[in-house]
Parts: sequence; C-alpha cells; structure tokens
Amino acid sequence: MFPRNALAAGGTAKHYLARDSGSDIADSRSPQSPIPNRQSPIVKLCLIAATLVLTGCPFWGLPIINVQPASEVTGPGFDVSFDVSATGVGLLYQWQKDGADISGATSDIYEIAAAQDSDQGNYACLVSNSLGSVLSAQAELVVSVEYGQGFDAGFALDDWYWSGFDDSYDTVDLSPVYYQGGEIQFVETPYYDRGHYDGIWYAYNDGYFVAYDYAFAVGFSEGYDAAFYSDYLAFLAEDQHVEYDNGGWGDGYNDGFSEGRVFGANDYEQGLAFDWLDALLDYESGTDLYFAEVDVGTGAYGPVILYQYGTDPTQAKGRLASRLQSQGRMEIRKPHALAAAKSAIPLYRILTDEERAKFDVRPDITPRSGRDLTLTTTWLERILAYQQAVENPAKNSRSRTVSK
Repeated sequence: MFPRNALAAGGTAKHYLARDSGSDIADSRSPQSPIPNRQSPIVKLCLIAATLVLTGCPFWGLPIINVQPASEVTGPGFDVSFDVSATGVGLLYQWQKDGADISGATSDIYEIAAAQDSDQGNYACLVSNSLGSVLSAQAELVVSVEYGQGFDAGFALDDWYWSGFDDSYDTVDLSPVYYQGGEIQFVETPYYDRGHYDGIWYAYNDGYFVAYDYAFAVGFSEGYDAAFYSDYLAFLAEDQHVEYDNGGWGDGYNDGFSEGRVFGANDYEQGLAFDWLDALLDYESGTDLYFAEVDVGTGAYGPVILYQYGTDPTQAKGRLASRLQSQGRMEIRKPHALAAAKSAIPLYRILTDEERAKFDVRPDITPRSGRDLTLTTTWLERILAYQQAVENPAKNSRSRTVSK
C-alpha cells in the first residue's frame, strides 16, 4: 500500500491520524488551556469534588453496574458474548462461571467462540476498584441443538435477506424509513422457534446492512473521485455532509462520500495513484485523515455517524434492536462477523439478476455535488470489487489500482 504521509511536501498543516496506533495524537482544533498552578488545598478539594459530581461519578468512585449481562440461548458452534457496563474509578473486571473465576476474562466483555455443552452455566462479572466491588446479576447460557437447527432454517430464508436489502435500498432520504426488523417475532421457547426467528432477524438485518455497506462503497468511490483534483481544498471547504443515520441507501452513500472525499484529496496532494478501493480498505482498517486548513476529516475528526448493524432507525436514535442483545456491534469499520459467526452462510449473498440490474449504472456526475466523475466503472463493478476485497483480505495487496 502506498504510505499516506502527513509530512508530504507542502502538507505541513494536515494531520495524519492512525486510529489503531495506540498513541494519542492531539487534535489541533482543541488546544489545551493553561491551568492555574496556585491553588489552596481547600480549592483543590472543592475542584475534585465538583469534577466527581459533574462527571456523574457516584459515591466518590465506587463501582456501580449500569447494565447487567443478559442471558443467552445459542446453538453448538455459535459464538456468544456477555457484557457489563459500569461506572467508577479505575475499574477492574473478573468474569465468573458458576461462581468460579475464569482465567484471563478480565474485560467488560466476555466472548465464547464456538460454544459447546461444556460452556453452559451461569455467568457473572465482579467489578472492582480500590474502593470496593460489586457482583453483577447472573446470566445463564443455554447451548441448544434445537436452537441451532431453527436458526439455520430461519437464516437460510433468502426472501428475508432481500427484504431487508430492498428496505434499505428504498430508504433514500430522511423519511420514510422502511426498516422492519423490530416487527419480526421473538419467542423465548421452544428453542427451535426461538432460533428460527433469530435466524430470520439476522437474515433481514444482514440484507439491510449490506445495502448500506454497498452504498457506502459507491459513495466513497465518488467522493474520492470528486476530491481527487487540483482544487481539493476548495471542494472540501464547500462540500456539506448530510447525515440521515437510518441505514438506508442515501445514508450509506452520503456517509461514504464524506469519508472518501478526504482520502481522495489526500491522495491527490501526495501524488498517489488514483485508487479508491485501496483507500477504502485503508479507511476500514482504522486510518483517519484530517485537513486542518479547512477543518475537514474522517472518523472522529469528521461529521459522519456510521450506521451500526441492527440499529432500529424507527426508534429513538442510537437504540439497538433488542434482538441484538450483547452481541458485538458491527459497522463499516468493524469486522463483518455477526451472522457469519452463527452460520456458514456469508454476509454477502449472491446478487440476484434484479439487484444486479439496479446497480448496472455509471453516473456521469455525482448527485452529491453535481461534479463530473472520471470513474468509468459501473456501481455494480465497484460493488463486486469491494465485496471480493472484503471477503478475501489475504489476497488483497492493498496497493491495487482500480481503473478510473
């Protein structure tokens, strides 16, 4: 992959941000203010107390559990996880199974890969710090063959997958929103029926998310193209992000366009070859860019709110559909692994002839800005190239040049 170096000639005002580098890079938009260094002990004590109150730290930092781990029913070979949410100072976590500590389980999330009968039991998390400790509620794990059989049967229903896909594709503006995942039935027992409806829910949400994912890739490619030009700074300053936050096609396109434009501008400035797919994969791996000259960036340094898998946009913003429970949250910049961890059926199902026809287009201009595009590939060709790169990361050199 070509390096994206902030210290390229003439690029002294821009920051290169590596999200996963493990180091903190100061944001030039938020300079630290000097703190007075002469305070009496009483003033310092009052400031500490005020800080604890303002930050919502109860009982002077004692651990308090806000969200308890939820019981789970799963099938043999499925991944499952428990999580706990707590507040306090210097928190430590220790997960237990049937009252005994689990070696190495010392974070707020405990994950079990390929659950088996031996994993059944009651799980809890002891949250502690120097001031005290609190034990969470018990969460039961049931590993059921019947659940797994029901899940596989429900998840294999392509009609539900394409229903979710089309509901996302048809959601092109702020409203109406066609997401219907919250209407899929949920039952506790029998376990086969529970698994069956869970499988349907995942199939539907796979489809809904994939349409957003494809739209993001298309938008990223066209944002990258629009900014890969000599007037990239003027374009970044003038272009305005539109946030729908509903997981629809319009939401995905605009989110991708806004992130792609920054990478296109960066690559043009550094004299890199035109390669939107390489840039997109770099973005998905956690790389963020920021142009201080115009205060435009990606990730935490930009305006985009990525749609999270399973989020019901018809409910309160940010509320996840209850069916997701404690599963890991999936978004564009996280592994595509939720349903894949539960079934052999891949996240990306083979596009039908009807769906392929929708994307067999090549706009001359971008609907976002009206700017002429130099891309000569169709949406379908770009989608398939992106899908192949995601599904075969070991084969992707991350330095491939996509035809313009």
